[in-house]
Formats: sequence, structure tokens, C-alpha cells
Amino acid sequence: MGSQTQAFAPSRAVCGRRSIPPLAAKDESMNKNNNRKAKFVNRYGEEWMLEYDASTGESILKGSDVGWQPCRVVGGHAVGLLLNDEELIWLRAAWAAATMN
Repeated sequence: MGSQTQAFAPSRAVCGRRSIPPLAAKDESMNKNNNRKAKFVNRYGEEWMLEYDASTGESILKGSDVGWQPCRVVGGHAVGLLLNDEELIWLRAAWAAATMN
């Protein structure tokens, strides 16, 4: 399974099982508010989703590897998470694209 970045796509793999990450009701309106999402699947099948809220300028990262618990993203870095090189490259690129005006 190769890596991919895709806007507004649901994730679906947790420890080899297919599932969809828990999303709050407000996530359905992300497009309307010019908010952005990006999805990534690493070589191990672990999925990550970056969510950028354009109204607040805040970003969070959720992933199957951390039970879909939200983690703040500041300056393209996930606060408190240890990501591998592949995940870091994706996160920085996705964050840069999401925060462009």
C-alpha cells in the first residue's frame, strides 16, 4: 500500500481492520468554512488525518496508530507525537498546503 495525500477523504484501517475514525458533527461542515483535511497511509497501513480549521488557524492530527486521539499541530510538527520520516515529510507538506492563503 503506497502513501497518498487526498483532501476530504475518510480513513479506514486500524490494526488491520477496516474502520472509519470518529468524526465530530462539525467535521461535515469543514468544506463550507474553507477548512481543510488531508489523509495519509504509511507503508505499514497506519492512517493519519490532518484537519486544519481556517477560522482559528489551528491544526490537529489524528491517526490509527494513536487510537484516533487528536494531537495539536504547530508549525508542521505534531506536539507530543513521535512520527517516522515518511510521516513527518507528509505532515509538513500537508500542513504547508493547508495553511497557504
